[in-house]
Amino acid sequence: MHRLSLPGITRGALLFAFLSACGQGAVAPSSEGGAMPATPDLQSITAGVVRHELDNGLTLLVRPVPTAGATALVTRVKTGYFHEPDELTGISHVVEHMFFNGTPTRPDPEQISREIKSLGGMLNAATAYDHTTYYTVVPTRNWRAAMQIQADALQNPLFDGAVLEKEMGAIKQEARRKLDSPMAYGREKMFALAHEKHRIRRWRIGTEDVLDGIDRDALVRWYEDHYRPSNTILTVAGDVDPQEVISAVEQLYGGMEVGHLRQRGGPGEGRQEELRYERINGELRRAYLFVGFHGPGVGHDDNAALDVLATILGTGRAGRLSQRLRDDLGAVTGVSASSWQYEDMGLFEITASCDPLNLEMSTRELFVELERLRHFGPTEGEMARARKILITGQAFDLEEVLGQANTLAAYEADGSYLDYDRENSELLAVTADDVSEVLDRYLQADQASVLEYVPWGFKSPATAAEMRAHIDGILVAAARDFGPPVSPGQAPGLMPAAERDQWQQKIQAAAPYSAGVHSFDLPTGGSLVVHENPTAPTCTAGVWFRGGRITELSSNSGITQLLVRVMTRETLNRSQEQLAREIEALGSGLGFSVQDDWFGFHVAGLATELPNLLDILTDAVRSPSISEDAVVDELRLRKPAVQGVEDQSAAYTMDLTRGLLYGEHPYGLPMQGLLTGLLGLNRELVEEFYFDQVRPESMVIVVSGNVKADVVAPLVTAFFEDWDLGYLPLPGEAAAYYTTERLREPVISPADPMRMAERLRSQSTIVASWPTVPRLHEDRAALTVLAEITGGMGGTFFEEIRTRRGLAYQVSTFNSNRMLAGEFSVFVACTPDSTAAVQELVMRLTRALAHEPPGAEQLARAKASLTGSWEIGGQTNAARARRLATLELAGQPLSDIDEWPARIEAVTLEDLQRVAAKWLDRDPVATGVLMGNSGASADPR
Repeated sequence: MHRLSLPGITRGALLFAFLSACGQGAVAPSSEGGAMPATPDLQSITAGVVRHELDNGLTLLVRPVPTAGATALVTRVKTGYFHEPDELTGISHVVEHMFFNGTPTRPDPEQISREIKSLGGMLNAATAYDHTTYYTVVPTRNWRAAMQIQADALQNPLFDGAVLEKEMGAIKQEARRKLDSPMAYGREKMFALAHEKHRIRRWRIGTEDVLDGIDRDALVRWYEDHYRPSNTILTVAGDVDPQEVISAVEQLYGGMEVGHLRQRGGPGEGRQEELRYERINGELRRAYLFVGFHGPGVGHDDNAALDVLATILGTGRAGRLSQRLRDDLGAVTGVSASSWQYEDMGLFEITASCDPLNLEMSTRELFVELERLRHFGPTEGEMARARKILITGQAFDLEEVLGQANTLAAYEADGSYLDYDRENSELLAVTADDVSEVLDRYLQADQASVLEYVPWGFKSPATAAEMRAHIDGILVAAARDFGPPVSPGQAPGLMPAAERDQWQQKIQAAAPYSAGVHSFDLPTGGSLVVHENPTAPTCTAGVWFRGGRITELSSNSGITQLLVRVMTRETLNRSQEQLAREIEALGSGLGFSVQDDWFGFHVAGLATELPNLLDILTDAVRSPSISEDAVVDELRLRKPAVQGVEDQSAAYTMDLTRGLLYGEHPYGLPMQGLLTGLLGLNRELVEEFYFDQVRPESMVIVVSGNVKADVVAPLVTAFFEDWDLGYLPLPGEAAAYYTTERLREPVISPADPMRMAERLRSQSTIVASWPTVPRLHEDRAALTVLAEITGGMGGTFFEEIRTRRGLAYQVSTFNSNRMLAGEFSVFVACTPDSTAAVQELVMRLTRALAHEPPGAEQLARAKASLTGSWEIGGQTNAARARRLATLELAGQPLSDIDEWPARIEAVTLEDLQRVAAKWLDRDPVATGVLMGNSGASADPR
């Protein structure tokens, strides 16, 4: 059951995002081709949880995770946008912003952020419809200090008037940023269309006229009425002793006054009796479709079936809507379905993006596919796939402590954390008849609200009544051609099923072991790295190759992005549908990653499924079907995706800056490619590029998870030992591959230091860059520390630009290091009328680093933050696999995965001043600006 722990994040969201971004491959018999594989008993995140209630009513949950190096502390206050009257819309979010902005003992607005950085931790907060969440993650050794800070912030907010005035400016800029996000804006406009009375209809962050009426007195009253211990849940997950945590919480939170909880909900929503439809326009390149249906709230018996329905329709490439709208028709570039539940209502939501010319077909075929599912019901294969995806999501919950803490807090807020197990059982018990019943009950056309967000010039084709009549006509016509879904059957696989079963048994029978990293040379070239990690019953496996974008030209820009999509579409052994169905029958997906210097493919799932996962992964790598149809279809989908980058302010501005900095070098080409480059591609060129790039001698395979290296090594060898392409090999070592004799050397000499594009936007975005050093350069660590000192919450640039001057909402700095070049960049999102002032300030602050270098306290804080985040960021198998692959691809020792923190610790104040003087003591070499206007591209009302 989907719960919003953070905006846009639900239970199992990591797996959902993985499947949505991926789309294919692995091999386990579905119930259509045999029995589903037995699912091992999985430990629940509720195992070992200790619940304790303080005398004042505050609820504490402690989840001990003995193997975790990090501990998460989540404070969930059961108040949010739904509890705000119209005249105070957005006040919960204002309180959230002020939460970390000072207490009587920490009066400096940035002091809390600095202290958490000094503990090696990260902190953030989010306001949702029915709750507000504050969270901190730190290395486990620092959990007590982090709890003391969070307890102080919760109980003693300063709500300083001067700080509030500046912070309100940042909140308004955050609201304007949402106006510039087509998905965020369109989604809320659909909510407004679907509801006439319920508070979800409002622009949740608050309009500027309402925000202007919220003062300090209003904040204090809101806090006193809602931030009561009986309305608060504190969850701690990590390598902690529950009794020690209880003792600390009693000491730090026991004195919080009970007070009087004065929380009221808003009006309910009646039943929707007719279709609602609206088309709105904006400065866009793509079209965005949002369809909503009213659903039940938390705790309803239908919710499990609605979650299964959402999985069948919109999760992964084998989802009904993706198969029909994307793969069969080529109408959309992406489509998803979700079922959300809140305290007093629910919403079933379908979203899609497409070429504007395909929008009417996309809307029409969406309803046709719903009707087809209504007519024939889900197949048993679809039911089995949905169950496996949900089971695997439960296993992935065990990898990371913040997700566990958030999930436990969400379930406790809605009744009991033990409901997590009950609802998992309910999900597995859902039948095809249950799914058909909720489809009939909630997803009728009369209950739909359809919102289309399109570029200027595309006018509304119909009224709501005309749209309803049109849909009726389409459904009647389509019913004549309806046929039941046809299963593509089970592909034989590269390795015989009986042999894969034997390997599964070896994985299950492996003796207990402790974590460790092992490397092997593969017989046909390339290398294998295995990270043994017994902390969760999951694994991630990936195959990466040197090359890709680094070898592109402007004439074929985007060919790597096209190739990885063709390779994950279908193989010589598996059709497109077989590939998607088989991998998702394992609860996994076949994903890809394209970086500047390399590219790769990855799968993730239960460790016992590794032989089946590798069968699909190997098939996609070694035997892709680079057919004329596949290339043409994927090219058709890539074109609107490339154009759609202009709808994303940050990504588009980054492309502007990189193009200015690196020119025609591959590092300067847009990440998604050039439209002119795509137009020149064909099947022959893609196939030639495949044989040039996907080579065993440049291959790096990494497996991380609950597996033993002495089992994985022969298993991987069995899949790749006979792969011999039989012609001149690529260099097998990174040092030989990444040379300027083989690859073009970046030449950084832009004729004009600034490139500006103007758009109808509520905000401007700025990226200023200075060329620095490649990945293996000795100055990389010092530049990384400088970026940490200056950017983000608690950073010096953030404090000066946002906290002191209120000129921007987001201020980030980052040091990017590729194999042949690197850059130090500053990203700022600000109001259009502040653009020039922000640019000047960024230049001045950056040059000052060489003449007024950071102090010892700032250096120590940055070191602690970087080394702590390195620990925290390595919790998941996917993160560990990515780190190990990067080291191996770059030719660095695998020991660097542990030595990188030591290199950070070795940076001195002298190093900081030296690299600042050498690389940053000048105006930016390249600045990209996406200039907004004083108005807005969208209206929140």
